Amino acid sequence: MAGTSVDNGDDTTTYKYWELYINDVSASNYATNYVLTDGMNITVKWSSMIY
Repeated sequence: MAGTSVDNGDDTTTYKYWELYINDVSASNYATNYVLTDGMNITVKWSSMIY
């Protein structure tokens, strides 16, 4: 699923997106590139960034 951008009306934009964490660290690759093993902690968060 793609992220979405929202114009804040003050010359900034908020970009909202899904972010994958592996063992509490932001993943550096797409979810399909990981092989799950016992003890791995997977979290998906709805994140945002203002630019």
